[in-house]
Amino acid sequence: MKNSILFCLLVLSVTQIYCQNTFVDSRDGHKYESFSFNEIEWMTSNLKYLSPDSYCEKIRPKDEICKEYNFYPKQDLSNVCPDGWRMPLSEDWDEYWAWYYKQRIKKHASIELDTLGTDNREIWLEDTTQTLNLFSDENPLQFYNSDWIQGRRRIDRGTMSMWISNGQDNFHTHMGPVSIVKHEHKHHIDDKKRKIRQFVVRCVRDKPE
Repeated sequence: MKNSILFCLLVLSVTQIYCQNTFVDSRDGHKYESFSFNEIEWMTSNLKYLSPDSYCEKIRPKDEICKEYNFYPKQDLSNVCPDGWRMPLSEDWDEYWAWYYKQRIKKHASIELDTLGTDNREIWLEDTTQTLNLFSDENPLQFYNSDWIQGRRRIDRGTMSMWISNGQDNFHTHMGPVSIVKHEHKHHIDDKKRKIRQFVVRCVRDKPE
């Protein structure tokens, strides 16, 4: 794989392998660590690319947070990922969480998960016993509080708030230490500028067959 250093670990059985990789975005030279699980490779840090309407390009390019990652409006999402990469689908996340929670439950038998409201994009998963921490080092995707943008302001709610896709449209998810919520707010996307939201992006790519 071009521009990649590959480290693989055997997990559960010889048929389930995950790998840690390094990828360089040819557009700007930014380097990303990634995590490969089954047939999907995931970025383990937030995208930095300067798209036309992104926060670090258009709104506050001198913000200190722009040294770490960027925030994107809905209209930039079709071209924001590097060539060969794409926005993660809801079903990609479903597969990842099924695997991740299975590993954690082996170590923490007291974890009980609730999956209320999946169809209306509200509560996706919740650890009802409050023993799971999605921001822990045990999560290969390395989540952390990354804020979001509303208008020109950064909003801190203690979550990893990012864009995801259903294949046709984009909505967002708020991932906190013990819960994951996915939903959309059209009035925050298409209405007044002071309400328009921007979120971080983690791109994924499919392994070649």
